[in-house]
Amino acid sequence: GSEERGLLGSFAYVKNNEEELKNIKFILNADVGACVLGVDNIIVTGHESIVHAIDFITKEKGISACVKQGIYSSDHIPFVDKGIPAINFVRNGARGASHIHDRHDTMFFLSADALQKTIDLVELLSNMFVNAVALPFNSEIPENVKKDINKYLGKEEKKS
Repeated sequence: GSEERGLLGSFAYVKNNEEELKNIKFILNADVGACVLGVDNIIVTGHESIVHAIDFITKEKGISACVKQGIYSSDHIPFVDKGIPAINFVRNGARGASHIHDRHDTMFFLSADALQKTIDLVELLSNMFVNAVALPFNSEIPENVKKDINKYLGKEEKKS
């Protein structure tokens, strides 16, 4: 809901569901997918241990994906701001081979097979983490990520 207009839907959800947020351990956010020519990225907006857990799983399963910690502009941001880590799935298209939010943004650049690859990856990780007896990662938001989120949201750091 209105992600491109300033994350309006996810901010509204977080604001209107404060009590429910206590039960959410992490967010899986599939943002961009299906680019015919592209690279699968998993961007963790959370603790570095999540990066290590996912990197291990993708290597063990033979899945080609770049896994890293960072900020990605999408619907998970309001949740991370409330202390809930996020795992973002993004299939970035190669330069000149995909167009997002411009007049060339057509189905021509998309592939059902590429989308299925992203779906399979989200399904694999969600099944592993949701069905785990204990999460295989630290679910706290580290200070470096808090700082990046605050900068992204335009919050000023308090000076002592």
